[in-house]
Parts: sequence; C-alpha cells; structure tokens
Amino acid sequence: MNRIVVMLSNRHAHLTPAALEVLFGSGYELRLQRDLGGGEFAAEETIDIATNHGRINNLRVLGPLRNYTQVELLKSDCYKLQIDPPVAMSGDLEAAVPLTLIGPKGEITLNCGIIAQRHVHLLSETAATLGVKPGDKISLVSEGDRSIVFNNVGIKLYPGPVDLAHLDLDEGNAANLSNGDFLFIVRDKS
Repeated sequence: MNRIVVMLSNRHAHLTPAALEVLFGSGYELRLQRDLGGGEFAAEETIDIATNHGRINNLRVLGPLRNYTQVELLKSDCYKLQIDPPVAMSGDLEAAVPLTLIGPKGEITLNCGIIAQRHVHLLSETAATLGVKPGDKISLVSEGDRSIVFNNVGIKLYPGPVDLAHLDLDEGNAANLSNGDFLFIVRDKS
C-alpha cells in the first residue's frame, strides 16, 4: 500500500467564532456549500483579503470554526500581495504575516497568513506499516509527463477512510495533478 489519494487545496480561510462575528455579524453561522470529509466543509461564505500592495476577493471560508484564524495562501498569491509568508503546518502561526480580512459586516487585521505545508493524513495502520509518526516527513512522487518528487511531506494521523495527500493548487498544477489522482511513497532503495 504505497499509493495515496491526492486532494488539492486552493487558497482559503479558517475563522474563529470571534472573527466570524466581526466579518459577518453577531450570531452568524456558516452555511454548508460542499462536504470535504473528516468533518470539514467548504462554506457558502467568502471574504476578501488585502495588504498594502494588493487584494484577493472571494476567498472561500472553510468550516467548522477553529480556535485560530488562518489564511492559507498559494505562493502565486504572494506575488500579487507582495508578502513572504512562511511555509507552515496548519495552526502554526508563529511567523504568519499580517493580512486584513474583509467581510460584509466588518474587517480585521491579524497575523494569519501562511503557505500550507504539504502533508499527508495517514490511517494509524498505514503509519505503523511505514514506521512513521506525526511530525515525521516522507517523500511522495507523482506519475505522468510532469512527474515530480515532493519532499518534506509532513505526517498527520487521520481516522479515515483512506490515506490522503494534501497539496496546494500551485503544487498540483506543477505536477499536472487533479483531485483523486495518486501519489506514491518514495521508498529508500538501501
């Protein structure tokens, strides 16, 4: 079992209840647009984000609400916004860059901008078979005319139903990947 299903992720935001209230108003609740599995969903709601140098409109909000506000950007977004956010695992906002989040009812400026670290969600059985644990890193390879080896792929454990590799849209496009394609674990030849 060395193949892992690909899920590509476009730019998006995760909000706290307090940020949702500032952006959308008191008592507002996110509305489901599309189930993403694992309890996560794409919400109907979008926000705009801005820096002193640029703006991106209609950034999708993902639910459920979290205990941190985070905007996961693509590297290509950073050129337009003229920022240099860190590559970080979700929730690691120590070096996040400031962004202004703009909703229909208000705006808020927070240090919340990152580029998401590529990672895999492994079933505990898969992790045991591979001899890896959360925090370890592996390498994955794509197939086809634009085959790429993705190094430094972080590991998270996940209840299932299948192992998933999360890449951002820029990474997926570079390898000509689509949701549902497969990546393969690079095995040490020694």
